[in-house]
Amino acid sequence: MADFIELEARLEKEPKVTAKNVKELSFYDRLKVHTVLTHDTRLNVLKYLSKNNYVSFSNLRKKFNFNPNTLSYHLKVLEYAGLIHSEYLKNPDTREYSRYSITELGKEILKIEDYTKWL
Repeated sequence: MADFIELEARLEKEPKVTAKNVKELSFYDRLKVHTVLTHDTRLNVLKYLSKNNYVSFSNLRKKFNFNPNTLSYHLKVLEYAGLIHSEYLKNPDTREYSRYSITELGKEILKIEDYTKWL
């Protein structure tokens, strides 16, 4: 658990990737995206979001059977890399929740045939 906390603190200090498409990515941002996608869990979540837009945290948790802390961490990493977007919804008639969707950059990355060699 201490590793997650340390990594999360490091993510908070790093600037997020803000490019809207692959052409706008600097080499350093490409390295960040590449590093994020080398983990199968994050890659699977990204692919799932590409097929199912606006998925709630609880539905992602059920789909992948993750511990909430683990899922939260992986979602933060994907968002840090500019591959997903999160929003917090608050409706007076229902409970509050977070939902996630893939960004245009995330969609574009998944279209690259072999993004592991795209650097």
